[in-house]
Amino acid sequence: MSETRRTFLRHAGGALVGLTLAPLAACERNEVMTLQQGQSLPFKTPVPDFYVINGGREAVDGWPGVPDLSRSDWTLEVEGLVDRSLTLSYSDLTEAEDLPEVSLLKTMRCVSDPTPTVLPENLLYAGTAVWTGVPLRAVLQRAGIDREKTNRLRLYAEDGYNNNLPIGRVYGPDVKTGPILAYRMNGQVLPRDHGFPVRVVAPRLYGYKNVKWLARIEATDNDSVFGQYQNRLGFVDDADVRATSRVSDPLPGNEVPAGDVRVEGYALSGYAGVDRVDVAVDDGPFRPASIQSRESVAEANPDVQGTRQWQDRSSFEYPFAGVWALWSTTVTLSQGQRTIRVRTTDRAGNQQPPTDPDPNDGSNAIAEVEVTVT
Repeated sequence: MSETRRTFLRHAGGALVGLTLAPLAACERNEVMTLQQGQSLPFKTPVPDFYVINGGREAVDGWPGVPDLSRSDWTLEVEGLVDRSLTLSYSDLTEAEDLPEVSLLKTMRCVSDPTPTVLPENLLYAGTAVWTGVPLRAVLQRAGIDREKTNRLRLYAEDGYNNNLPIGRVYGPDVKTGPILAYRMNGQVLPRDHGFPVRVVAPRLYGYKNVKWLARIEATDNDSVFGQYQNRLGFVDDADVRATSRVSDPLPGNEVPAGDVRVEGYALSGYAGVDRVDVAVDDGPFRPASIQSRESVAEANPDVQGTRQWQDRSSFEYPFAGVWALWSTTVTLSQGQRTIRVRTTDRAGNQQPPTDPDPNDGSNAIAEVEVTVT
């Protein structure tokens, strides 16, 4: 492990789990929803409750802090392997007829969002929102990108943070859902802490690819890994959200009465939609939990019906890839210390492993919650 990574982990709260150093650094604890008692998660996370992660805080030397930008002084540069370099203003991006507005559902999740057994604070580093903006490919089309020569898009933020998207993420399987350049979140103007004026929202990928306060896009034929989270901190470049689950109720250390106990939480995979969630008690067998229905989600969140995934049923099967599925079940608990275990399987067959030997590709071991049954 490099000295830089050791320092980063120490400053941001790295924790030893067994013999594995879990890279909790990627989710430095600046502003998150702290869960002390169990709760039911809403499908769509209210903006005030949405976690805030500023990747540049530890990844950028001399990080200047959250940029204070206005619509009038912000511009986006598009350059590199393009026919014509662009300088786009906020109104250029939001009002142009050739840049159609789209809305997407996406669960933003930090690469190191721990299972509840890792941090006693039970911090939640994930949330789901309706993100609205323009397709990145439409901006690249206006610039005349050379798709034959371009291998990656290098993304630069106003705060000095950077990362990349392989060109296949723009024109490959995700073409119908993004990436987008987002300027609204749950119908509101994108808040400053979430990247105002404009951020990248990349379906299926961990948060560190979703660059906030976007300032410049460079199309390049250089296919080497580019980004501080990868090059400095050691996280994987593909950034696909691995199949994972989380228990939101009960939480580790909670006391619950003996008998039938409701257990609930979320499941997520960037590879494919969630196929099933199974729950076990101690070393007992896994049994299927119920996943919230599409109809129930729409009834509680009418605005999700305007998203690309909801409108194009032929292309997007619910639960959606890269969007959490809320689940619940009832387990019977006897007195004593009991461990509730949760395992997610997606439609591509990816399943949470019993342990996570490589947290650099995301913390996704089977979730375990120990409770006291009285």
